[in-house]
Amino acid sequence: HILPRLLSGFYRKILYFFIFYFFLDKIGSVIIPGSLLQRLLSVAIGVMALALLANLMRYHRISGQVSDKVFVFLLQWASRLAFILLVISILANIIGAFSLAQFFVHGILFSGFLATILAVGVLAINQLWDIFLRLDIVLSYRSFSENTESIRARFNRIIYWLAIYGWIVQTLKAFNLYEGIKATVLSVIGYRLIVGSLSISLGDIIIFSITIYISVIISRFVRFVLEEDVLHKVKLPRGVAGSISILTHYIILIIGFTFAMSAAGIEWSRFAIIAGALGVGIGFGLQDVVNNFVSGLILIFERPVKLGDIIELEDLKGNVKRIGIRSSTIRTFEGAEVIVPNSQLISNKLVNWTLSDRMRRVSVPVGVAYGTDPKKVIKLLENIAVKHPEVREKPEPMAIFMGFGESSLDFELRFWTNNFDEWLAIRTNISIIINDELSKEGIEIPFPQRDIHLIGKQDKKVQAEVKVKKGESKQKK
Repeated sequence: HILPRLLSGFYRKILYFFIFYFFLDKIGSVIIPGSLLQRLLSVAIGVMALALLANLMRYHRISGQVSDKVFVFLLQWASRLAFILLVISILANIIGAFSLAQFFVHGILFSGFLATILAVGVLAINQLWDIFLRLDIVLSYRSFSENTESIRARFNRIIYWLAIYGWIVQTLKAFNLYEGIKATVLSVIGYRLIVGSLSISLGDIIIFSITIYISVIISRFVRFVLEEDVLHKVKLPRGVAGSISILTHYIILIIGFTFAMSAAGIEWSRFAIIAGALGVGIGFGLQDVVNNFVSGLILIFERPVKLGDIIELEDLKGNVKRIGIRSSTIRTFEGAEVIVPNSQLISNKLVNWTLSDRMRRVSVPVGVAYGTDPKKVIKLLENIAVKHPEVREKPEPMAIFMGFGESSLDFELRFWTNNFDEWLAIRTNISIIINDELSKEGIEIPFPQRDIHLIGKQDKKVQAEVKVKKGESKQKK
């Protein structure tokens, strides 16, 4: 009752086959070894296994159970290899090599049974993990509630790889290949290449790489928890959380690098030689890299630019999305993401619109017709700004008479808002209100006008041509 509910038909078919196989194997154990009946029984088992493999080797059947293409590829090749070995075992049984046939059959079927059990175990663990992710106490953490799918995918991948590793080891043991392969691998990775006083092996490189990789994984995990749960709940000045996250990331990497050096058996005295070589390289071609690195440290500690700031750098204007140790990412208002070296943020002239607050002054130019009372216009504009919910009371909104334009009396309404991100929408809304209020008050918004005076002897001729053209246009109408 439990298995049919937990497993699909794909797994049930395999499990039923192995139950039948163990039943036949028990029958074969009481038959005289090497007898014709036992050989026929072995051939029958091999043929049934071939039929099952041929049915399961179809891509759509395997891909329907495993979503990851890498694992589908591995399963397909393992099935093909098992198919070939089963054919060899049947042929060996026919020509009389019964021991070889039994060796292949038992090894392949043991490997297949183990793969099935591991697959069922992985499926059960994944379902338990899904139940765990749906618990209320788990969903109360932001890191789990907002990243459920990515956490589920990464956990499943880890379980898959652990299951594959265990399956490979046990399969090699079933074919008596594990000890030989293990000894060969250890001899290869343990071989030391000695050049003068330098001694290094493939094992040292592997240990160093694995330690660095684990350090990166730990760093990303700690940074993920800090950003999603810990720092998110602590009230910190804007930008401090990002600085703490970056510093934690690089501190863990430095500690991991130290452990990797020790684990690989690299002496620190020899590392001084590498540091000297790096110094020469910096002197010749890595000045920009070091400059950007130092600038990144300045940005982290001094914080002239913080995450979320609106900055203006030469012809670039946008929102700071990421501050790295070498470069930072600016997202422009058009949607492009620009990678800017940190040295430019430090050495070039930079305008930070939101360094201390997110206030912004907004200006709305207004022109009215000559003959309009300026005092009335100023009062109307200031009343509109004062009544708007997005306009700050302090500093007070101010309407200014800018001067006498060519076609209008020019005014400008200036006010402050706390909503920097929506200042364009606020200015648009207030401009619409100004147009409506001026229309209600009967105040005209003029358009440019030009009076042309014709001077000289050609006046009469031009006037006559104009009259003729007017007459022609009337006749057409």
